[in-house]
Amino acid sequence: VGVKCEVLECEDTSLTPNRLQFTVDPSCLAAPRTEARGGELFTEAIEAVLMEAYHGNGDVISNMDKLILSKQFMWKVYVDIVIQQYGGNILDAIFIAVKAALLDTRITHLALVAQDEGKFNIECGESTETNFFRLEAA
Repeated sequence: VGVKCEVLECEDTSLTPNRLQFTVDPSCLAAPRTEARGGELFTEAIEAVLMEAYHGNGDVISNMDKLILSKQFMWKVYVDIVIQQYGGNILDAIFIAVKAALLDTRITHLALVAQDEGKFNIECGESTETNFFRLEAA
């Protein structure tokens, strides 16, 4: 599982509820087994389960509000899952790997400085070693 983060500009961050995006891909070793289960439909079903788990009614990530920088800027978190082998309970293995990857991810604290004509400048602190937060996944 790999996690990437980027600052996203949008009209209104409150209208963008999905701050995490999941992508599931089988490796060449696992592809024959996932194809037997429906291939693309199988990976889309796993992505849908992850979206429901992390964006549903529960608070899986208690500090999700830290991803909001302002009304127009937010962190978008991309979670890429590669299925290396297919055996056992694949869904449990994916959930454990996603949780571990999210807990290990450091997201830098940023400051938005207003510029002319409604534009903003994004500034990062001096030290990225201490100027970060982690997502608190339950």
